[in-house]
Amino acid sequence: MASATVILNAPSAAGRFRLAAATTARFVLHFVEMLVAMVVGMMAFMAVPGVTQLPEALHLAGMAISMSLPMIVWMKVRGHAWRHGLEMSAAMLLPWAAVIVLVAVGVSEAMPWLAHAEGPAMLIGMLGYMLVRREHYAHGGQGQHGSAQRRLFSQRFSKLAAYAAYASAVVLLPLAVGVANLLPKVPAETLPPAPAFGGVLPDVAAPDPHKRTAVMLSSAYGAEITDILPPYELLARSGAFNVYSVAPERTALPLGGGDGKGATLDFVPQLSFAEYESKIGVAPDLIVIPYFPGYSPERDSVVVDWIRAHFGPNTTILSICSGGLTLADTGLLDGRTATTNTGIFDIVQRKAPTATLVRNVRYLDDGNIVTSEDLTTGIDATLHIVDRVAGRETALRVAREVGYSHTSALDDPRYEPKPRFGAVVANAAFTFRQERVGLLLFDGVSEFGLAGIIEPYGGSLVTPVLTMTPQRNAVVGASGFLFIPRRDFSANPDRVLLPPGSDASARQSSATGWSAAHPGRAAEDLYGPTGSGQAAYDVTLGDIERTRGAWLAQAVADTVLYPAEFPAAGWPAGTIGTLLALAALAAALVFGSRRLVLTGRRELSVGTA
Repeated sequence: MASATVILNAPSAAGRFRLAAATTARFVLHFVEMLVAMVVGMMAFMAVPGVTQLPEALHLAGMAISMSLPMIVWMKVRGHAWRHGLEMSAAMLLPWAAVIVLVAVGVSEAMPWLAHAEGPAMLIGMLGYMLVRREHYAHGGQGQHGSAQRRLFSQRFSKLAAYAAYASAVVLLPLAVGVANLLPKVPAETLPPAPAFGGVLPDVAAPDPHKRTAVMLSSAYGAEITDILPPYELLARSGAFNVYSVAPERTALPLGGGDGKGATLDFVPQLSFAEYESKIGVAPDLIVIPYFPGYSPERDSVVVDWIRAHFGPNTTILSICSGGLTLADTGLLDGRTATTNTGIFDIVQRKAPTATLVRNVRYLDDGNIVTSEDLTTGIDATLHIVDRVAGRETALRVAREVGYSHTSALDDPRYEPKPRFGAVVANAAFTFRQERVGLLLFDGVSEFGLAGIIEPYGGSLVTPVLTMTPQRNAVVGASGFLFIPRRDFSANPDRVLLPPGSDASARQSSATGWSAAHPGRAAEDLYGPTGSGQAAYDVTLGDIERTRGAWLAQAVADTVLYPAEFPAAGWPAGTIGTLLALAALAAALVFGSRRLVLTGRRELSVGTA
């Protein structure tokens, strides 16, 4: 009779399945709980003011502590011993650190996939350790002690734990999905190096002795695209300046602001620092300082020293956006009145404690020091310089030629910023469809136009841009800027666009060449009307409104401080719908997991009775 009782009470096939499912659910739940704790700790660390300015070693150490400490504490709460938390941290951090070291010593040049492998390496290490100790993580805790501890916890706080599980899941699952979806889209602080270019570089034309000299600086690591290209074309179109792009060396350099990795277009400066001395040899009348991605006074000391050495008695400096960091490090901002990027006021104030910083102005004129706030405010600051040098009529003509109609800042640069980058981030976090846009380059392409396409699309975080020519050949812009695309016509983006330019024949030839390489796929000509009341920025933002919605178009415009208005911008229905769907899924997973665990326990109790 005893044996018959065991047979009668043995779990059925369905019961065994539920037992296995419950065990698997506990294993997966352990992994997700630790992952969520790690992500929350990482986000808390990144939210600390000034953390991005820490030296790399301290930043990495802080990141390691912020990821592992919450996970260890949560594992202890769940009934694990301290040593298990430490072991899991080691399993997580050792592969992560190994990838970082391999990238630092250059192994990623031979194996490019390593450049973005630290996150997957961390997860693989955690999962591998859990599989090695699968009985521990499938059933949890330390043997019977851990099980008894959890049973007591469950008996005393079962309802509270259930409510907490639902609330946490509804918040944390959308958060984890959003972070995982967002991270690959966020541009890197330091731009990836430009691929080597072995083509022939054109000579620089002799300067016109009747014009002033304007220098557009770049670091040895590149520059931000909207900080450098629109001012370059505006100054050149004014007819008042010989305009040169100048960098420490004449080599291919990246322009930031493009695809999700931070660069989609490269350039070659017209002059190195040494060539400027031999061919120009005088202090510039205007030095334009854009933002140098990844800037530090130690890394870019040669640029800081060059500015100090070339700030002559008749020189004006124009700093754009976070170029204010470089200007502050020269010491030339001390005692002056200025503005800068809205996110770095405190940093610039520490670097130049005697400077008076003014907020909510698109630019500020302090004699031979002119400063602007973020990104497209540099357009207004440059037009102001043209107004000072060549007169209002010339400034308005130049703006009209590129289609820039937002010229009221020439009379009153005050404005009310609308910080909307959080909206852009939220949209990118819960938008899973990216649309790659191909951009055909040709001789005579507009410098202003390229920035007006690449910056808004790239700034949306959901529309990476690919720049292309037939054989990745060098291209000379309408005002002489020398570009090198990152792709040739073998690339296959979702859409292909023709940017504006001064050479209609070269523009059409580029479109024809693309169609020949990709039969049946014509390039879209959205930018034909630019220069007649619409700038490239306006056209691009209008396309974002049409394809992604007015809400995102307005958020991107406000983020790059472009003065465009989209009255139809309302609630982001797609983002809200995704959040609600993920919250509902999280609640369903908690409900299903609890049912599996409870059913498995009942089956186990019956089977061993």
